[in-house]
Amino acid sequence: MTAPFNIANRWPVLAVPSGMADCGIPTGVQIVGHPFDDAAVFRIGAAVEQLRPWSGRHPEPGA
Repeated sequence: MTAPFNIANRWPVLAVPSGMADCGIPTGVQIVGHPFDDAAVFRIGAAVEQLRPWSGRHPEPGA
């Protein structure tokens, strides 16, 4: 639903893993920045990844 919003402008977008759902599948979050402010989006993405308590978890095969 957000594809036109994300690709039809000059706003940087970054998808970052955000954890695991209760059923075990990985989840993610999209970070959208101000036009041409790629650096801020990367800084926020890096901060989210620093808080990653899920880094050692993996989805179950076949889930």
